[in-house]
Amino acid sequence: MSKDSPTEAIVLPEGAWRDVSTASLSETSAGNKAVRRWGFAVFLCGTAFAVYGSLVPFNFEAGGAASIWEWIRAVPDRFLPTGGRIDFFSNICLGIPIGFGAMACLIRNERSVFAVVPMIAVMAWALMMSLVVEGAQTLLPTRTASYSDVLAQSIGTFLGCVSWIVFGRTVRHWLFRLEHAERGHQRLELFLQGYLAVQFCMSVFPLDVTIHPADLYQKLQRGQINLIPFVGHNWNGELVAEMLFFSFTSIPYGALATRLWVPSRTGLRNVADSLALGMAMVVGIELCQLFVASRFTDATQIVMGAVGVLVGVLLMHALWPHGAAAATGGRTWLQSPGTWLLGAMLYAFVPAAFLLWPFDFVFDAVVVRQELHGMLGIPFDRLLGHSPLPLSTIFMRDVLLYLPLGLLLGAGIRWTARSWRPVLVIAGSVGIVGVVLGIEVLQTLVPGRTADVTSVLLSSMAGIGGLAGLAFRSERRQADI
Repeated sequence: MSKDSPTEAIVLPEGAWRDVSTASLSETSAGNKAVRRWGFAVFLCGTAFAVYGSLVPFNFEAGGAASIWEWIRAVPDRFLPTGGRIDFFSNICLGIPIGFGAMACLIRNERSVFAVVPMIAVMAWALMMSLVVEGAQTLLPTRTASYSDVLAQSIGTFLGCVSWIVFGRTVRHWLFRLEHAERGHQRLELFLQGYLAVQFCMSVFPLDVTIHPADLYQKLQRGQINLIPFVGHNWNGELVAEMLFFSFTSIPYGALATRLWVPSRTGLRNVADSLALGMAMVVGIELCQLFVASRFTDATQIVMGAVGVLVGVLLMHALWPHGAAAATGGRTWLQSPGTWLLGAMLYAFVPAAFLLWPFDFVFDAVVVRQELHGMLGIPFDRLLGHSPLPLSTIFMRDVLLYLPLGLLLGAGIRWTARSWRPVLVIAGSVGIVGVVLGIEVLQTLVPGRTADVTSVLLSSMAGIGGLAGLAFRSERRQADI
């Protein structure tokens, strides 16, 4: 195969990953394959989540054909949200990843007028899927079928398609650089950029945006806007853990601030400037929530976010390779599997501390038996009574708490012999599941905590995904950190 063959993997020279032009990406086979692969994953996960979430707990009633026919014959004269404004916007959010991922799979040039054709096909498919799912809900006694849900998911799919047309080239560029980053710290920078984008999207969920002064004043009156740090809160152990978790999730902002828009490939922004930029990220995300009707804007979170930013900045300055270490790709002690294994073992105490706080264990055989029985139920069944906003918080908590555990184990496995990696990945996955199950079982002894199979699945998938994704990633160079 020739060097210029379009199907051969592209190996970029040192530093070229940062300078790849966006225009050249649409012409590379490798770039298009990466986009289609990630786009299909987003589309598949979005579709599966929308269908599963709409039909859980799957307690179908026999002989419900009459109810389906009645729903089909009903005149859709009220396209108002049956579950409230937040429910309507949450259904819009369900459709966005479906349209976004499908367009990533189907089109190669977002600026082409022919992009409208696959967009119409995606919209038609999403509409048909929504009608089938809503029709199936008429067979579920605990669910309510509604034309407004069909409308909301169709609007979400349309917004997802438009989002890809607008931001598709930027996503292509990011994915291409991620696929061809030469060293681990370069991939870390790109992951942190993606983390910032995800956190921004979560901050405006469920998209019930308002800029009307009367709505903002009502938020202030309801206590959704707190301008004085640490004042107006009913402080308890759970709230303290929540604030500490917010600091924890702000650490990547500080890490990203040291590298964002730094022209040097190996340099870091100084501590003061990094703190200022990281604080700007925290404040910006908090201000975004000001204009979301169902969200809270709290000065206390800004202060706690500043603590996380400081930790992230200091960690980057302490661990980032300098001098000869930068030339060889890292430091000797970072190339030892034992270092990362020790880090993973120590980090395991972080989710334990957060989920088991304040450690007031009480053994009640009846309660423990009920909680353990609940862990054997259908995933997401116990969350049906929650509103979409707390659900998004629960999902992000489970993912962000255990993803670093998998990444630490995966980083250590990458420094082992290649022949041992599959065995070590299996062993690490079993260890992650064991940690998750152990913490969930211990939650049955803490009053007010709930052990749930949904958390077990989300946490295990996040940890194992981080482990396998980092351990099995193809190496282009001997040094990786």
